Amino acid sequence: MGGTTQQGQNGTVTPNLSQNEIRIVLTWGSSPSDLDSHLEGPAAAANKRFYVYYGNRSYTYSGITYAALDQDKVTGFGPETITISQLLTGTYRYSVHNYSHRTSANDLTLSNSNAQVRVYVNNALYKTFNVPSNQGGTLWTVLWMRLQIPLL
Repeated sequence: MGGTTQQGQNGTVTPNLSQNEIRIVLTWGSSPSDLDSHLEGPAAAANKRFYVYYGNRSYTYSGITYAALDQDKVTGFGPETITISQLLTGTYRYSVHNYSHRTSANDLTLSNSNAQVRVYVNNALYKTFNVPSNQGGTLWTVLWMRLQIPLL
């Protein structure tokens, strides 16, 4: 910037979204080292649901990828990104799990992590969520969203 070097900057760069795509971006501080993104949503098969997380990185049906964990970071800061590339009408749930402290039910590390979730719809920032402070636990249910397709 202007011939100077900017140090100590954190940023996230992700590819452009297409029409009717959603990207969820999770960032956090240096501790804990591993927070995980989890997305559950309506599957293309009737009366089914999909689940995307580090153990199941994408949901594909009939050769079409509907949602994918694009980035899985395990060394602090993130970002972890999930992209929903084929939207289906129904309810989606996104949550963050403190994998680093998964056995500590009342641990405050997630709450003190400065975790932030940004939701982008059609390349525009739609909403930002910050982790609640001073709450014990290893799971943060960030959002439930009911989508009607097409998005307006």
